[in-house]
Amino acid sequence: MNFLEILKNISFTASTTTIIIGCICVLLWLTKFRESSIFSKYLLLCALTEIVNLYGAHAKMETLMIIPIFSFLELLVFINYFKTQFAAKKLNILLLISAALAVVDAFLIYYNPTGSVFVISRVCNSIFLIVMAFYSIFYLQLPKRYVRINFAIILYFSLTFVHFLVWNMLLNIKEQEIFIIWITYSLACVVFNFLLFFDSWKFGKIHKL
Repeated sequence: MNFLEILKNISFTASTTTIIIGCICVLLWLTKFRESSIFSKYLLLCALTEIVNLYGAHAKMETLMIIPIFSFLELLVFINYFKTQFAAKKLNILLLISAALAVVDAFLIYYNPTGSVFVISRVCNSIFLIVMAFYSIFYLQLPKRYVRINFAIILYFSLTFVHFLVWNMLLNIKEQEIFIIWITYSLACVVFNFLLFFDSWKFGKIHKL
């Protein structure tokens, strides 16, 4: 097994782990862990996205169109999370902006399916979430649970911001090098998802008790 095959196996394992986490979240819903519902929806969204990506790779289909869709739904979930910390009707404006950017991205991807486009919705949504997390940490008195998650949001979406900011460059470098970069990002996604999952499990279980 050469280095590239090892990287592909790691990538497949990361995708499978995300799918498994999403399936477990469905079980959390069935056991009525209501407090875990916000992040469970996000983790299920990630799992469905990975299933589509794996199917697309197997069927040799382009799945780039799922990026703007996922990006908008991701922002929707996290805005609902931030609404539990502070009342901000202006957050709905961000959803309208994100929807408009998703439409633009979908249009660009449709007319340039090779992926050589600037995924503006993913980049801008990352900025929105980083700003909201910073605001929550430094301007609000929050329980440690929220502070921990918000710091994770800052780290993860900072990485997401950089990753999609240099999207075009990633598509033009050698296959082995791009796999290392993608796997690093995939592993970061898995770690972030695990954090959200354990938070959902812990606090959902407490509320159920």
